[in-house]
Amino acid sequence: MCLYDIHFPQYDKKTFRAVLSFLRKNEVHGLLLGGDALDLGCVSHWNKDLPGTKPKGELKSDLDGFDKEILQPIEALLPRGCKKVFLTGNHERFLELDISESMPELDGMLDYKLYLRLAERGFKVVPLGGDYQIGELLCIHGEVVGSGGGNADKKAVEIYCQIFLWATGTSCRQARNAAPPTQRKKCAVGCHRL
Repeated sequence: MCLYDIHFPQYDKKTFRAVLSFLRKNEVHGLLLGGDALDLGCVSHWNKDLPGTKPKGELKSDLDGFDKEILQPIEALLPRGCKKVFLTGNHERFLELDISESMPELDGMLDYKLYLRLAERGFKVVPLGGDYQIGELLCIHGEVVGSGGGNADKKAVEIYCQIFLWATGTSCRQARNAAPPTQRKKCAVGCHRL
């Protein structure tokens, strides 16, 4: 199961309940959280001058809430030995880079991966810009491709794959590459909210 762009705590609870229902009814052999699992607007450079966007204790609240509302319910439904992957998205980068740049004295102190005990829980953590292969499916986070002047799907096939599926909250697009299939892989990308 691949879940992209949960953006906790800004996630769609009804959609997430459907994910849990699916997990109850189906045997899942792997879980991939495909980036932007956390929104982290409370530490984003985009919100630095906006009043009310950085309440006291918000980072801890968001991380604890993600653990309790997302990770624990999913993990309770996964079979023992299930492969788990956490792709880093641009929103997780807010904590890694924005804090390090604006407050270098805190570098290394605020690590969501350690706080959530991802490695201890069996997650393979893939850094932003990395990818994860599931058979012929290459999984990346959409921010890696960027908009490229508004044609990110075309750019993704040129760089990564034979067939590319890009899903957003309002549409689903597909693009193809004429390269021989043996040279390119199928690719899944997300960079929009669940």
